Order: sequence, then structure tokens, then C-alpha cells
Amino acid sequence: MQLLQKAANEHVVQTFGRIRWSNYMGIIMEYLPGGSLRRIISKRTVPLTPSVILRMIYDIAAGLAYMHNLPEKVCMVHGDIKPENVLLTKEFRCKLANFGSARMVAMASTPTTEAPTRKDPGMTLAYAAPEKLKNPNLKIKEQDTLSFGIVLHALLARQTSNTTFQVVYLVSVKKSNRPDTCKIDEFRNSLNFNDKQIITSLELIMTQCCHQDPEQRPTMVEVRDHLLEILNDQDTADVLNEVTGALKQLSINVIDPKKHQCLPLSQLRLATG
Repeated sequence: MQLLQKAANEHVVQTFGRIRWSNYMGIIMEYLPGGSLRRIISKRTVPLTPSVILRMIYDIAAGLAYMHNLPEKVCMVHGDIKPENVLLTKEFRCKLANFGSARMVAMASTPTTEAPTRKDPGMTLAYAAPEKLKNPNLKIKEQDTLSFGIVLHALLARQTSNTTFQVVYLVSVKKSNRPDTCKIDEFRNSLNFNDKQIITSLELIMTQCCHQDPEQRPTMVEVRDHLLEILNDQDTADVLNEVTGALKQLSINVIDPKKHQCLPLSQLRLATG
């Protein structure tokens, strides 16, 4: 619980504490009505323009950059970055969630080599780094970077993990190849000049993050800063208009305390340790 509460950031789902019942334990967390990123990617009626993708992937990068550089020189490795573990606010902002695989590690960590095993419940094969596939017990921040790259690929190609994708990706990893970009090329060819530039920039970031050598991947701080530069070059009003267009096609259920039975946090006996 202390691990979760250390991650207090606008790009990370807020954890308030835990509560126990007779035979159960629950974690009290921030409610995000927008659902998961996987839902957004799969819902084809939601228009994901380059500017919208740019803003969403910036949020994810900012969350990871924060987690990898917590106060007191602490690094938290998420360990299972994928669209299902990214949730959206009613304003269409992304936040990292599901820290069941998260671990604190030293700021400077190096890969280890152990016999391969797939018993780690926190590893999603399609989004796992090659070094993680070889050693599921490995926890280094660079594996989050590669998983981030695969999530970016999922956004650009509008393709989430399924059985076919998983098999293709695993074969690709074994051959030291990066994600297939055919779907991204199709998307880019349908865009205007400015949007094509955004996609090309994002594809380059994706390629860098998916490098087979962990030491050659950029840090998430570098990725965040680069994305912010690209985002700042866009017209803010245009970006917000495109986000509004996406929101119109997305059904978001916002809880109204007046219509639902809601218990204030002050009335819950939360354990924070």
C-alpha cells in the first residue's frame, strides 16, 4: 500500500488506502469514468487523430517518467504496461493503473540472466520486453519503456493484443525485429502534412523505445520531454476540438452522488500502511 501511495501524480490513478471486511480486503482508488485505453482503441467510432494520440501518449509517458524518478532517488517499475492498465478521465486524460506487478528498484539496475519461465502472473507476453521474456523475475525500468513502445504501436496501428498479434510479436522479438509498421503507414498516408509529421515523430519514438538492447532505449524522462515539445508545437484549440470530437463518440458514465449511494472517504476506516 505504501508503494501505491508513493505514486501520487496527475498521470497516475490515485490510491487512498485499503479497507478490510471479514474475509476480504479492498483498495480504495480514484474512479475514472472513461474506461481503459484498450476500450478506446477497440471502439472504432472514436476518432483517434494524431493530435489526440499525441496527447494521450504524452500522459502515459509523463506517468512513467514520474514513477521512474520518485523522491529520495526511488524508482518504481510498473511491470505490466498495456492498454488495459491505462484508464481515462472524463476529460480524456490518461492515467496509469493496476500496480499489482509494481516493484521498487535501484535507480541504476542491470539485467540478469536466469532460466526462462512464464509463471509470473504480472507479465503480459505481447507487451513484455525480450529480457523480461528470458527472465520473468527481472525488474528494470527499461522494460516499462519497451512496453510503452508497444502501447504506442497499438494506438498508431489501432490494434490491441490478441492471439494472432501475440504470436506474431513473440516471433518478431525472437528475430530481433520491431513491431510491424504496415498499419501505421496506411494511417499516415490518409493524413495531411502536419498530421503526417506527428505520426512520423511518434513512430521514431516507438522504434527507439522498442530497441532490443535495454541500454539503447531512451529514458521515460527523455520520451516525455520530446513528446511535450511536439505537443507544444500544436495549436491548443485544434487539439481540444479533436479531443471533444472523440469524447462525443464515447459513452462516459459519471457517478452522480445525488443519484447513487456514495459513502464519503471520511466515513471509511482506511489503512494506509
